[in-house]
Amino acid sequence: MDGQLPRLPSLRVLWARWCVLAAGSRAMTPAPMPFGIVVDGPVGRYRASSTAGAMLARFGADRAVLSCGDVSWRVSGSRTATELLADGPDWADHVSMVDHHLRSGHFGWIAYWNVDGWRAAPVPDGVPLPPTHTTSAVAEALSAAQVGSTSGGAWTTDVPVPYPADSASGTGSHLLSTVRDTMFHVTRMAEYEWLDRTAWETAFGGSGRDIEAGWRLLEDQGLTTATGSGPITEDVDGRTADQAVVLAAQYAEQRRIAIPDDVRVDSAFRRESGWEITFSDYRDTGSGRTVAILVADNGWVGRTGAAGGGTGAVLTGTRRIPAAGATPWSAPG
Repeated sequence: MDGQLPRLPSLRVLWARWCVLAAGSRAMTPAPMPFGIVVDGPVGRYRASSTAGAMLARFGADRAVLSCGDVSWRVSGSRTATELLADGPDWADHVSMVDHHLRSGHFGWIAYWNVDGWRAAPVPDGVPLPPTHTTSAVAEALSAAQVGSTSGGAWTTDVPVPYPADSASGTGSHLLSTVRDTMFHVTRMAEYEWLDRTAWETAFGGSGRDIEAGWRLLEDQGLTTATGSGPITEDVDGRTADQAVVLAAQYAEQRRIAIPDDVRVDSAFRRESGWEITFSDYRDTGSGRTVAILVADNGWVGRTGAAGGGTGAVLTGTRRIPAAGATPWSAPG
């Protein structure tokens, strides 16, 4: 039963991941993920099985309780929810603040977020927590469910899907991204509180799908370009899009393929392996001429489709960004 201290992201990032899973589950109804997760206001609930689950409850912006339990697992010496809460902060003082599976006293775990960090005991093996410990874990869960629900149960995530043309500029994708890359992009943008509608529709749109309920949840939680405060890069792992744009621009300049700054339009797509940065000349929207450069997390920088390219090059849709007061990058759409 010995475990390790959890490697939990900040509350803001963890909450965004819970919300993306819950929104994705709504969008994929009636073929949801093989577990249940819902977010209602400041409370997220996860059903791992008929006997196990977890809850993430927020109490304002700076306090939260993450708890989980399994009523079918009897562990000698397990403490009740009341006993576990007694070791927590003073404001965590009632059993209603924890997952109901934990209240049996059979097996469970609690973590507290208080202003600037998590406080928790080591995590026992087998705790029923949702796949939200990393961005990749969320992307894997969403892509497996997405592909499984649209391809007769073929649970592979290396399935190409087209990235749509941008409605503002008329230009768009001529190459493909994988489902998992698309889900990674959606999750990362939600972590930034900067998810756009086009990316959401690309990830979850399809025949018989109701994507509105999931999108409304994300809007209500302030994770979209319309309702969020983003892009907020604090506490999000890896290079930012701004940093990737700089590296991509340097690469383009060195290779003499750069587009002049005064007419250049930047867009960013977050693949699992790194940032796909696309430079366009807004004067050439009719031809769709673009320069797409991958700035990989492992340090590799190069044109997409060149040596070192992954499962498929991504050429994102672009849109014109006004020169004055514009953000230096934007998600496609």
